[in-house]
Amino acid sequence: MAYALRFEVDGDVQLAREFRHIADSVQDFSLPLNRISKDFYDGQKATFDAEGGSEGKQQWASLSPVYADWKRQFFPGRPILVLKGNLRSAATDPQAAGAVHQVTPTEFRAGVNIPVNGWNLATLHQFGTRKMPQRKVIHLSEPQKLRWVQIVRKWYHELTGAG
Repeated sequence: MAYALRFEVDGDVQLAREFRHIADSVQDFSLPLNRISKDFYDGQKATFDAEGGSEGKQQWASLSPVYADWKRQFFPGRPILVLKGNLRSAATDPQAAGAVHQVTPTEFRAGVNIPVNGWNLATLHQFGTRKMPQRKVIHLSEPQKLRWVQIVRKWYHELTGAG
């Protein structure tokens, strides 16, 4: 049986990798999953700092001129996807209000749950709406995917001495 490393955002599979060499007897993956969790939140901070454009990812779409003017007036200096800071906090800090974070021996879950008028604010931005362009709150970079695979490989090697 293989170990699967899978990461998806609302059905959008961003990483799916099987490790066929990992023994069936290994049942606790919490150490590599905690390392992946740390890398995830470091990546989220970099994403917000770069307004989406970290590690080769495309930068988030600019604000509409009308909204940009309004935001400059009422929330001066705030970057894209940061109005009051709730979304950024929940996406970059596993302890923040609205953050979804769980690491078990077999699973790492992360996300954002900030309800706004019956919708999840992060989902609205993640996929866009008729009036708002898509700005992916959670989007793994290629370097991040490679790091996660390396984290699992290194951990397994340290655990078993296998290559």
